[in-house]
Amino acid sequence: MTPNPPLGMRAVLAIVPLRKLSLAQLVSIFGDFLAIFAIFSIVSFRLHGSPAQVSGVMVAYMLPQALVGPAAAALDLPLLPAASGASWRRHPD
Repeated sequence: MTPNPPLGMRAVLAIVPLRKLSLAQLVSIFGDFLAIFAIFSIVSFRLHGSPAQVSGVMVAYMLPQALVGPAAAALDLPLLPAASGASWRRHPD
């Protein structure tokens, strides 16, 4: 069996569900940025937080990602939970 050649960016974005997923991910990341920026602004300017308090907000924001991310990768969890009705999982290479 010959392996498929890697797809270019145009070929990948020609896949409509993947293009929709990429756009949704971009909107989500932008929303996360706006939310953390708003929280930093409130802590810094309205509550007159110290640098340690602003750093504490950043740590509280990043800690779940830092702890759960490597565990999820090590356990090779599916991309979507089974409860969502997804019938596909990542395929091993």
